[in-house]
Amino acid sequence: TSLNDANLINYTYIRVYQEALKQIGSTKFYGGLGYNLDYHFNIKEEGTGTNFHEYNGNAQITVSSGLSLNALYDSRKNSNYPENSSFCNFVYRYNSKYMGSDQNWQSVYLEFKKYINLPTKSHNVLAFWNLNWFSFGGKPPYFDLPSTGWDMYSNSGRGYIQSRLRGPGMLYLESEYRFSLTKNGLFGGVIFANAESVSEMGGYHFQTVLPGWGGG
Repeated sequence: TSLNDANLINYTYIRVYQEALKQIGSTKFYGGLGYNLDYHFNIKEEGTGTNFHEYNGNAQITVSSGLSLNALYDSRKNSNYPENSSFCNFVYRYNSKYMGSDQNWQSVYLEFKKYINLPTKSHNVLAFWNLNWFSFGGKPPYFDLPSTGWDMYSNSGRGYIQSRLRGPGMLYLESEYRFSLTKNGLFGGVIFANAESVSEMGGYHFQTVLPGWGGG
């Protein structure tokens, strides 16, 4: 993929994701329902790229609206700097014409995060993140396909611009090491490496893997 082939598009975007989850007993598991809306309008394709036009025609508005089934496991005590803990998030989303969606289609969003103190008695953390995201059961609007940087907190694909890759399915793996620079822990550093792959249009053939790395 070359940046010279970028599909430049201007649009206005309204996004509403609302979830309500309840803790299951005294465990670290939670379950619940949600509502998801992705509303793109004032869409204008610019430059020489044609991906959007080929996929969505001359659409100036696209809407995805539907309910979601959510399951969550979270043993983190501090979500900003978790230690020795795990996180797992599952979201099944069903978009329906009855709720205003352009098309009936579905998606599954599944992510795992693991945090390990290394060395054991320190506050330094080795973290792992795996994201698996698939659309199926219909034709999602172009902007609602799995894509770089469009995960829940827009963190995936560090090292690449948001929307760099887009397709029916996405696989992502990242690891980072967080360490203290001062004894009191006020200042710290991080190094990371990741790899992502998005399937070709029309199926789940993962052909290209893009690596990334950095620090802060």
